[in-house]
Amino acid sequence: MPLNVLTRSDAPVIIVLASDPAVMVANSEEELARYQGHGHGDKLVIPADAARIGVRALSQVEMNEATEEATRDHPGIELRAMRAYSHADDAGELTEEDFSSMQEFAAFRTKKELALIKRGLVSIDGEKVGEDGWRIFAPESEEGIYPMSKRGEMMAELAAHIKRLSDLGPLGESRYSLRFG
Repeated sequence: MPLNVLTRSDAPVIIVLASDPAVMVANSEEELARYQGHGHGDKLVIPADAARIGVRALSQVEMNEATEEATRDHPGIELRAMRAYSHADDAGELTEEDFSSMQEFAAFRTKKELALIKRGLVSIDGEKVGEDGWRIFAPESEEGIYPMSKRGEMMAELAAHIKRLSDLGPLGESRYSLRFG
């Protein structure tokens, strides 16, 4: 397998979200799961009213910055959460400390997802997002995605697309070339 070197991380790639209601209605559960799990959208039906989201691959430095930003308020949380989940599996019940660690880990994951989106979101439906455009995904924002129940799901999916694209480099750009009809 040849080594792929990403020379431009600012080139946007247009994606859709499987959690977008328009995309959900137009596709089977199997196709949606395939797209969410691996980013393969070659068989995905993309309706005209689906939101087109421009994202870009992040450099390793930007990925590290996103992790550092999220970890700042939660030092050591990944290890504590791993211990809590392991303890819950072994003991079959949660201690108050385990439950607290799991809640903190959920907050950390949300911060990390938002940090990735903040750096990787370029446009929505062809309109460039400003410096604060990522805030529409923030749980505390009054603007943005409705119904609110979809916001967390869409945020997690968008962050996963950005991370996957960043990890794959040019290979990811070709994988994410969706066919819009």
